[in-house]
Amino acid sequence: MNAVAVQTSATPAVLFAEEDGVGEMALFLHGTAANHQSWLPLVEHFVQDWRCVMPDLPGHGCSGAAAPHLMSIAAMARQLQATMAAKSYEPSWLVAHSSGAAVATHWLLHYPHRVRGVVFISPALRPFRGVQGLVYPLAARTIAGLPYVADWLARRGGKAAAVERLLGGIGCRVNAEMVETYAQLFSQPEHMQGVLNMMAQWRLEELAPNLPEFDLPTLIVGGRTDQAVRPTDLHWLHSIWPFAQLEVLPGCGHLAHEEQPQTVVDLIRDWVGRLQQGAA
Repeated sequence: MNAVAVQTSATPAVLFAEEDGVGEMALFLHGTAANHQSWLPLVEHFVQDWRCVMPDLPGHGCSGAAAPHLMSIAAMARQLQATMAAKSYEPSWLVAHSSGAAVATHWLLHYPHRVRGVVFISPALRPFRGVQGLVYPLAARTIAGLPYVADWLARRGGKAAAVERLLGGIGCRVNAEMVETYAQLFSQPEHMQGVLNMMAQWRLEELAPNLPEFDLPTLIVGGRTDQAVRPTDLHWLHSIWPFAQLEVLPGCGHLAHEEQPQTVVDLIRDWVGRLQQGAA
């Protein structure tokens, strides 16, 4: 596995990525509060067929701290594009989880690419509705701007019990490896500040009107017990993209690629195989 660090005029913070495997390039984008490690249980099955590129999004993991104004969907997509251009990356496949799917969708709609197909796992693309749509953004911006909140979260988040409660709260079947990975990640104040900044800048209502323009072959995978992106949200997205294949996994929460990696691998392989047969 190779580590890559990129800094450009559009990415004043250093963006970090891990690369592994050979073959066609596949780009993997994690969600809020995760990093590239979220993909390792999945990627190990694809390294014989794909050159897997797994960046840490701005403000997350090993990527450098990013100013709040660089943490919006559009700004993160712009930084992703700058990284792709700087490294001459041209992915054929894109796999994204949760809020990473929002960044991916904006990037695919606004920048040239050669992506042949997209896999979205629990894609967070539906805007908040009603009171949530008013209260959540305001609360996120307020909390992100308070001093020492990230340090407080890091002190609490690094404890196994806190991680188990958090992951359980989004419907996940938690295992020891997940707890260890996220406890280590959540114990980093810089990472937690990045998470807060990302949440404060999130505006899905700005992306939603463009969703009908998206027409790439798409596989949507979600968990039946997911409390963050619920099955109703997946069906809402499928109503906009009826061409997509939708799979809702029983006994699975928000992190299907970590909870049931083999099931997700099998779904992706079958879907990619049928796409390639159709193109032959």
